[in-house]
Amino acid sequence: MLKINNYVHKRISGDARLQAFRDILEFNNINLSINIFFGLGEGLIFKFMSCYPDTNITTIIGKNIETEQIFCRNVGINIEEHEETNTHKSKMMLINRLKNNIPTIIDVDKKELEHISNYTNTIHSVVVVGYDEKEDKFAITDTVSDDPIWIEAKKIEKARNSNSCTFFPKNKWYNLDFSNYKSHIVLNSYYSSIKSVCLSMKSRLYNTGINGMKNFYEEFKKTYDFFQNNDLDEGLRRSFSSNLLDIGIQIKDSEYSNSFYRDIYSAYLQRLYLFTDIELFNKYSIKCIKIASMWRKLGDYLSSEKTSIISKATYFLNVFPDIITMEEEFFTNLYENLN
Repeated sequence: MLKINNYVHKRISGDARLQAFRDILEFNNINLSINIFFGLGEGLIFKFMSCYPDTNITTIIGKNIETEQIFCRNVGINIEEHEETNTHKSKMMLINRLKNNIPTIIDVDKKELEHISNYTNTIHSVVVVGYDEKEDKFAITDTVSDDPIWIEAKKIEKARNSNSCTFFPKNKWYNLDFSNYKSHIVLNSYYSSIKSVCLSMKSRLYNTGINGMKNFYEEFKKTYDFFQNNDLDEGLRRSFSSNLLDIGIQIKDSEYSNSFYRDIYSAYLQRLYLFTDIELFNKYSIKCIKIASMWRKLGDYLSSEKTSIISKATYFLNVFPDIITMEEEFFTNLYENLN
């Protein structure tokens, strides 16, 4: 049996990819909190997509999907993404890395993993830390468990090659090279990471940042007006209700604080304040906490199965403009204060 015994998994985040990368960093003696990792990775974002593979549910995300790659670039870690289309070679790659005591981050489809019952999208990352040749099972660490989970190799293969995972290459895995890691990060690097987030939130793209929030709100309002003004069949009513419920679940399930990553970013700014004693970071950390609270309340209300469709829609239409205003003021003023 192959098993990386000195690998430590601490279940600290609901975000699978942040968890996986943080665990790998600690395995390589780099101890960084999730908020510092997230901040240096320029992780905060807003983006919506009208539909995802196999669904007609609107999907909103609060974390930049390139967070880990950006973090690695900012701290000097060389990250390589690999795709092995041959399933046997892909399996042997995992086994060979385990023989060399190297844990491996892989991307999988949640729907193909039996130990996960609830999900709002299918993108997921786990770390392979063991292999049992007699049982033909791999051991993975995941955000849903404190302990390694043993899964049949065929099921891992299916999860890595799922047809619904059109959003990333099949049999994808990551290799990290720490030889040029910057153990000391200068203040300007932190400033640069914050400015990049501000510019991303001020993007002119239709579905991104503050502009994306405004357009998302208008699209929702049009859908709600249509819902109000027409006699919809039961199927369309259920679809509209599912959209509202799913939006709330996406906000709540995004990470452990249920604040659409705003709490994590607030903690990042607060940590910088403690490092530097620069009051600006403390001021905007407090402002970010207020924004996080608004997101949390929105997620809680929309994800309640007991609340009526009309009540949820009305609440969203009343509250979301306030969130937009707060976010716009936050990122505009923060960026100006850093210049």
